[in-house]
Amino acid sequence: MNQVGRFLAAIFAIGALSATPALAADETDVWLEAEARAAYSDRAVVDGDSIEASGAGVGIDAGFEWKNGRTAIQFDLGAAVFEFTDENRDTRTSTRAVASLARQVADDIAISVSAGHWDDITTLEARRTDQDAIAVEIGYDKRPHRVRASAQYREREYESVTPSRGSGM
Repeated sequence: MNQVGRFLAAIFAIGALSATPALAADETDVWLEAEARAAYSDRAVVDGDSIEASGAGVGIDAGFEWKNGRTAIQFDLGAAVFEFTDENRDTRTSTRAVASLARQVADDIAISVSAGHWDDITTLEARRTDQDAIAVEIGYDKRPHRVRASAQYREREYESVTPSRGSGM
């Protein structure tokens, strides 16, 4: 089990303990959202090559949240497909899974932690990128004053091989 897996397990353990008895939620929220997007881009690279990133895609997001008193546990899953107009680029599919735990520790102070995995996200640095991340946020909210501080640690794995098509010997 990697670092993010251990962190996810810790989040769920803390959440289960703080949401007891038996996840009897005060509020439960379930969502399902769909989106469509299109992009136009033409960027010249130093070597004189051109990267064409225009195309269209669709995505779906589903989630579930338990709220019990001052504690909320949330799971969020998403998937997207993007078809490029450039025939030399493969269709891009990406997925993500994120879990978070939020706790209102005082009337005006909240702490949240989250961990997630993103598969095949689009980045400028590489053709495909996988990312694992953990984050923490502490917020103070006493109207009219609001302050939030957050930190995130991420690990990325880049696949930089240029895709090719055709036949050869």
